[in-house]
Amino acid sequence: GPTGVGKTTTIAKLAAHFSLYKNKRVAMITADTFRVGAIEQLRLYGDLLEIPVFVVYSPEDIKNILADTNDYDILLVDTMGFSPNNRMQIKKIKGLLDFINPNEIHIVVSAATKNQDLVDILNNYKELQYKKIIITKLDETKCYGMLLNAIGVSNGCKLSYLTMGQNVPDDIEIASADKIAGMILGESEDV
Repeated sequence: GPTGVGKTTTIAKLAAHFSLYKNKRVAMITADTFRVGAIEQLRLYGDLLEIPVFVVYSPEDIKNILADTNDYDILLVDTMGFSPNNRMQIKKIKGLLDFINPNEIHIVVSAATKNQDLVDILNNYKELQYKKIIITKLDETKCYGMLLNAIGVSNGCKLSYLTMGQNVPDDIEIASADKIAGMILGESEDV
């Protein structure tokens, strides 16, 4: 997803959830070697959660990392954020994902994203073949119609998780129709 939407924090929340509550062996992989502090941020979460963090500096690293993590139940991959208008970066991430061949690809977007920007993001990232959408930063808006717009624009993709705040392992939940309807209709007090 784009820069600043909370991809790294969301990866940490998911890692904590699967490790602490589902008893899964989890490893985190980051390909975000661009943003200052990105690796350190994920490593800090990894240290706190006792989850290993691997860094992809080059395509050659991926093969070694996949071999080293072969016995893990779940590998969570954090990619760098970039503009949805940057076709070269999208192709670069596509190459990484093609090599890793993940079971699921989630696009991450902020709930505070304007509708036209949301349309552009979801359309421009389609090349990555995401099938699920994570909506972050629900605590930063009171307008939730974009949740429905995201489903409509994404051609059959499902909302997978909703996040609302920075707390790891908290502030994340599985998206549900009841929760989304309650938020849109103003019936949900806690976001």
